[in-house]
Amino acid sequence: MQENRAVNQWLEINKRAIFHKRLNAGLVILLIIQTCLIFYLITLPPSVVTIEGGKKSYHTAVRKNLALKKTDIEDFVKDFILIYNQWEDFAQDRIIKNISPLVTEGLKKKLAQTFKNSLAKELKDKNARQGVTNLKVMASKNQVIASFDKVLRVNKIPLVIPTVLSFQLIRGKATQWNKLGLYINGITRHEDN
Repeated sequence: MQENRAVNQWLEINKRAIFHKRLNAGLVILLIIQTCLIFYLITLPPSVVTIEGGKKSYHTAVRKNLALKKTDIEDFVKDFILIYNQWEDFAQDRIIKNISPLVTEGLKKKLAQTFKNSLAKELKDKNARQGVTNLKVMASKNQVIASFDKVLRVNKIPLVIPTVLSFQLIRGKATQWNKLGLYINGITRHEDN
């Protein structure tokens, strides 16, 4: 009787082991199918819904890596110049934060140091604001040059500083805040005081 009971327990353990083995195999197959489905859905083009005047339009977007045009580069540099050089009150941290999606980490540190060493000391305890006029950007295959006039108002007294900048641009990862994936890696500044 004891022997029969031991055999029955052994058979029950084997049945459970076989059941769990089949269950695990089925779950692994299901996991593989789900993973393949997710990868398939990721590669599908996104759907875009536009609403104009209460009417919905459904479109399928196409993923493409578009070549940068000269105007794209010029607009990118113009945006940077306006963000960096146009402010109502000098707030170094805010300016650096606003340009950070457009510049490399090394350049961001250099620009922050430049602010700290010169402009922050000069404008301390003064009512200052700065604007940009006559902005022109010329992009060619080898270089990007911008010329503009900075108008620095210190205690309501304007000081016009003609400025010419040349930019070193590199390609990087496109982000939500930098759709082109362009980054400014270096700036050469030419100012007449």
